[in-house]
Amino acid sequence: MTTKKKKTAAKSDLAQYNKTAIAAATAPPVMAKGKHATRGAGVLVATTIRLSRPNWIKLRTLAMNQGVTLQTLVLNACNRELQAAGVPLLDA
Repeated sequence: MTTKKKKTAAKSDLAQYNKTAIAAATAPPVMAKGKHATRGAGVLVATTIRLSRPNWIKLRTLAMNQGVTLQTLVLNACNRELQAAGVPLLDA
């Protein structure tokens, strides 16, 4: 019985997350004040990940072997995670 309650709560949490994520994604950007006033305000937002050189080489080699950019490789991986979580996928 406890398992059913946990599963229902998990589904409810995911549904709330989906509503919040969709609302945030479709809302106009909130302008920050001060030093970072334009951060995240554009149509495209840049992000950085830090990798050790050996890990970067592994990912870059995989992307080249698949004939895609590292950007596409990362977006595809993110979309697999989003799909598994039942969250709408990223745009291409």
